[in-house]
Amino acid sequence: MRLKEALERHLAPVKENLRKMNNPDKHSLREIRDELTNVVIDVAETLRLYSEKFDKYYEKHKPFSHGNEEKDIEDFMSLVRDSFITGNYSLLKRWAVDYPARNPAVLKQPLSYYVKNFQDDLEDWVSVAAEEGWHPESKAYWEYLVAELSAKMSQSTVADFVP
Repeated sequence: MRLKEALERHLAPVKENLRKMNNPDKHSLREIRDELTNVVIDVAETLRLYSEKFDKYYEKHKPFSHGNEEKDIEDFMSLVRDSFITGNYSLLKRWAVDYPARNPAVLKQPLSYYVKNFQDDLEDWVSVAAEEGWHPESKAYWEYLVAELSAKMSQSTVADFVP
């Protein structure tokens, strides 16, 4: 089952109850709140399972390692998209930040090259998001990626110069 279908299935009863409710009283509001709580828990579990599936995929098919700058950028984009879909930064941290920082040879260019490109994209976010079909809320994931990669670069630069 696709994620969108799973989410729609979970939300359908809540939407139906909201449509039926003309004048909510305390009792009906409590019922809706309880139902919504169950739906939120179901949705969270569904997203957690999808996050695990994405993680297993990247464990088996490591990102980057193509020797091609364009494919590296596509991998970063896929990781941001997958993280955004699941609402989970841990996937992005593990595969788009920690993995290339620990294994710099997997990237065609140095991390600084990609950080600079992503920073430029963030500065022109509206047009880049429209061109790439990015959801406006995904900007936070790009900002996170840039911040975390920048921090990794700072750590390695400091480590490189420590006697």
